[in-house]
Amino acid sequence: MTRAFCCALLLTLLSVGLGAGPALSLAAPDGSAWSQPLELSYPLDDPAYAAYGSSWFADIVAGPQGSVHVVWYSGMRYGNVEGGLDLLMYRELRDGRWSAVNEIAAPGLGGYTVRNSIALGRDGLLHVVLRSQTAMVHSSAPWDEAFSARAWSEPRNISGENSAYYNALAVDSRNRLHTLWSEAVLDEQPDPNAKCPNCSDLYYRYSDDSGETWSAPQNLSRTPEGENRPQLKVDGRDRLHAVWDLGVDWYAGEGEPESGIYRRSDDGGETWSAPYRFGFQGDAVQQTALAVSVEGNPSVVYRAVGDNRIYFQQSLDGGQTWQPPTRIPGVQARDINDNNLDTYALAVDSAGHLHLLMVGFVEPNDQERVNPWLLHLVWNGRSWSQPRVVMGGELYPEWPRLVLGAGKHLHAAWHTRSKEDLFRSEKARYRVWYSSLHTDAPEATALPFFTPVPTAAPTLVAATAVPPTATPLPAQALEAPTLPGRPKWEQSALTTILLAMLPVLAFVGLVVFFRRGRR
Repeated sequence: MTRAFCCALLLTLLSVGLGAGPALSLAAPDGSAWSQPLELSYPLDDPAYAAYGSSWFADIVAGPQGSVHVVWYSGMRYGNVEGGLDLLMYRELRDGRWSAVNEIAAPGLGGYTVRNSIALGRDGLLHVVLRSQTAMVHSSAPWDEAFSARAWSEPRNISGENSAYYNALAVDSRNRLHTLWSEAVLDEQPDPNAKCPNCSDLYYRYSDDSGETWSAPQNLSRTPEGENRPQLKVDGRDRLHAVWDLGVDWYAGEGEPESGIYRRSDDGGETWSAPYRFGFQGDAVQQTALAVSVEGNPSVVYRAVGDNRIYFQQSLDGGQTWQPPTRIPGVQARDINDNNLDTYALAVDSAGHLHLLMVGFVEPNDQERVNPWLLHLVWNGRSWSQPRVVMGGELYPEWPRLVLGAGKHLHAAWHTRSKEDLFRSEKARYRVWYSSLHTDAPEATALPFFTPVPTAAPTLVAATAVPPTATPLPAQALEAPTLPGRPKWEQSALTTILLAMLPVLAFVGLVVFFRRGRR
């Protein structure tokens, strides 16, 4: 049996047999494989959790001591309130064991999507930015106490009053928090010919005191189109790299796909480079994903809307210029009309290899016969690896998130829909999953925690005069007898002064004599 025949047989079996179970992992040629997907959300078949709704839009971060922390959006019935109670769910992996599921925040009522991002600060705090009804708020908790809802700080609003939806969060080496979010710009007199009336722009803020206060909001887009799916990364020089999709505002239901956008900040978010557009002549792109190499060079992956192909583009000078896009071989994106809420995830390990997590198909493909899979590919600097399946089966994976622990341990989270509830978010039961992969990259040491120093101006205090303290004479001086007569220095002082003045007086006399002689 030839190797080609074995590969063809394997792909055939995968194509027709994945309907037997919800999850499947396919090993890479080097023998490594993703762990069997673990459901993190409440089990659907347990009546004890019947009051809870869907679980989706997860985010994930690697913490100290090999810990992993996952948050996601869910909700539950709450009296007669339509939409119920919105919840931010949490689960952690510590010492090799997963905790139970816990609700760490109830940001509102009404069934508003709790979009969320999580990051670990240099202060030892887990920071989250989440959507509270139609606003963005920030909260934090010590990483080793985050399971308790009481450990999380009081949420602080960071957005404006208009509808906010997507968000992204990152922390630099100085513990400055950086966040992006999309927020509607409401026109008092909307242009009837506008491409995307009342659609979102993308805003940015930073905090130097662990989220207590924030900088003034900056509008990074200011376009007549909508902005979707921001991603934000920090490189080893604390430069900020941001990407997002331009053209559509999913929340407003307006606009058409156009291009991906990239911007960079070299001064901690104070100023930003001019926007750089990703795209093709005559074809739009979406689902722009970002990663930054060890050297600080950004890479992006996005999908072409017209032909469902996936493209890769990188910069070798920190984002100043970009190489031409190249197609990623062997894979194809899911149809854009299948669902417009998906995204891709990228991460760079300590060996400099770029890891892509995407939902799509392995070519050749018959989309009517096979559901989309969660796929993993690796760019080694010269070529892309063959795709490996992280999850495949009856479920539709979506919204993957990917992080690295110690520079080599890949951790992924995503949610799934079933074919029956693909477009029924109100009554569906979406589920959140986790899987991991240990790469052969060298282990990297995490930066240590530190206590941030406040950057506020010091308070000036008026100086107070302090009276001098007398120093007593030694006992030997106090007990000494009084000298008889005048001190010797007084007797000789006048003679000493006259002798010292003789040269000066002689010089003055000579000057006077010569001046009179000239006259």
